[in-house]
Amino acid sequence: MANFVKVASLPRQAAQATRSAGAGEHPLLANSPRLLAQRQLIDRTFGAYGARVVASRQVVQRVPFAGCETNNTADNDKLFLLYRDCDIDQLYRLHRQILQEDPATRDVANSTLHLREIIRLINLMQMQAIPGASAAQGNTMVSGNLVLDDTQLLGWAPIVGAGPTPDPNAFPLDKAIPEYRISQNDAEGKTLTYLFYLIRQNLARISHADELTINIKGTNGPCNGCKDRTDAFVERVEAALREVHVLGKPLAIRVRVEYMNAPRRKNRGSGGNRPPVRTLYGWTGDQQESLDDLEPVEAFTHTSVRVLQP
Repeated sequence: MANFVKVASLPRQAAQATRSAGAGEHPLLANSPRLLAQRQLIDRTFGAYGARVVASRQVVQRVPFAGCETNNTADNDKLFLLYRDCDIDQLYRLHRQILQEDPATRDVANSTLHLREIIRLINLMQMQAIPGASAAQGNTMVSGNLVLDDTQLLGWAPIVGAGPTPDPNAFPLDKAIPEYRISQNDAEGKTLTYLFYLIRQNLARISHADELTINIKGTNGPCNGCKDRTDAFVERVEAALREVHVLGKPLAIRVRVEYMNAPRRKNRGSGGNRPPVRTLYGWTGDQQESLDDLEPVEAFTHTSVRVLQP
């Protein structure tokens, strides 16, 4: 399967573009050339609010694809196989087109099957990209995406690596705590920063939803420090929502983490005058799962849910 577009592939002038930060935005989100490039990529590819701008904004009666139609249940098996030959950008275009089908003529149940399968394949492609990127960089790599109500893909973050990189981390936490200090440059904080930017662009949509799923893919499970960063990320999402919107119903925030390597404990930062920090990558008890029936893709998985009340 084809890999997805990375920010690093943008032209140099894109990385040098400037754009002011939104109200209340973390300063790191305003100053990173890498994030500015990611913003331009999001705007060019998905429109200003993280949703692709399809050529025609009018609703359509059906979505034709390779001689099949998404509104025809008899075409489902063939279409689901054809989807596997698409890259993420092509799948996302189909995803947006299906969402624009005329509600009066759309087979809602069948459309939902297509939307869920497209999102499942995008998640699969992102996980498939992790081993190659990790081997090429000799590094821990992480990416992620956001899904609303199991059928709407809001956008995704690029693959980023651990260590000193231009990527911003808006979730540094207290550096006086050894676990947080030693994990400042871990990839999870950078991925969460990109995803938080996408969330800020979609607050209105999220506030009317039943569930927001944050999918995170990585070489390893998050260390203890990055587990706390993820908790801080969810708290910041809640604060951002309540700052500008009133929740009319409960909103479940689901965090699903998929990672290649089994959970393990490790001493970090040994050497020098500071004692090593003992941490756990992943969660004890996480099981390895097959992510696809046709392709040999497996990952350890962990899911947590927090429900925000009105």
